[in-house]
Amino acid sequence: GDANGNNRLDPAETWTYSATHTVTLADLDAGHYANTATATGTTVVGVIAPAEDSANVIGLQNPELTLAKAADRSEYVAPGEIINYTLTVTNSGNVTVTNITLTDPNATTMTCTGAPFTLVPGASASCTATHTVTLDDIFNGTIVNTAAATGTAPSTAPVDTISNEVTI
Repeated sequence: GDANGNNRLDPAETWTYSATHTVTLADLDAGHYANTATATGTTVVGVIAPAEDSANVIGLQNPELTLAKAADRSEYVAPGEIINYTLTVTNSGNVTVTNITLTDPNATTMTCTGAPFTLVPGASASCTATHTVTLDDIFNGTIVNTAAATGTAPSTAPVDTISNEVTI
């Protein structure tokens, strides 16, 4: 922008600067990135007041959880048998999800050490669950089971998902 190369911003002259910012998880979790640029300078009579301008760039939040459920067996034969499940919740979105809890309506017991979970994008946490085979399970011939995960997005909106269906 320095048209005559004198290293001075002359009247009617415009200097253009550019800058870049690498988006961070904190920016996405906040839902925007605000930036203020300030120009300062001096004249022959002294320092002039700084000039500022701001830009606010909106971050598109995509909160998402996935939940995978797996059993340690594919069949059962008698009441009282224990079926062990592993449930793995993964943050498959682009923002941090907090207060993640898992539920399994068919579980006799469920252990989620460290829950409620906070997961950054790409992170996972696991829980274990057991089901004690009942006489009704024997009569029904199958046990069909799903689990659910619920958390909170940075916008405080709920984030929910259901696991794959496990049939034994």
